[in-house]
Amino acid sequence: MSRTCWSCDEEVGASLVCNACHKVQPPLDLNPFDRFEIPSHPSVDQGNLRKKYLEMQAALHPDRFVSKTKEEQLYAHQQSEAFNNAFVVLRDPTKCLESLLKGEKLPPDDPETLMEVMDLYDQIDSLSDKDDLCALEQKTSEKRALVLGICIKAFEETNKKILLQDFKKLQFFEKILITLKEKIHRLS
Repeated sequence: MSRTCWSCDEEVGASLVCNACHKVQPPLDLNPFDRFEIPSHPSVDQGNLRKKYLEMQAALHPDRFVSKTKEEQLYAHQQSEAFNNAFVVLRDPTKCLESLLKGEKLPPDDPETLMEVMDLYDQIDSLSDKDDLCALEQKTSEKRALVLGICIKAFEETNKKILLQDFKKLQFFEKILITLKEKIHRLS
């Protein structure tokens, strides 16, 4: 990649900081995996991710640049924000899959899945006991985990058809869990 430093015009490529003048560079438009230089996979090594994240924050946190030029402050803030956003994605396998499947056309809704989803929403609407809702949340979380496992296996086997179908189911379960959590919270 050919890119020059905004400050001294030296070649910086994909570097975060110019080797010549040591100025922070504007962030590149990278996917979360490339930003952290880790393999593109829905299951990320969380220990390695956290280590890299802390290293990046130590080097690029905007507080380190308060006495620098406005440009450096801006680029440090943008770099830090880009790493924060990527970190949020990479900590969640569903968000990792979403990032990996960005731009892919999902298949039409499966009637069987739609019926299951509608049934779950009906159950949520009909329940008013916190314990019953928590039990439904647990059951839905287990289903979500099963579907996530299928998605990860399909990704590893490069079975795009299964991956896309089950990713859509995974999204449904994620939305249902949010609805459940919100209702449980309102009852607390």
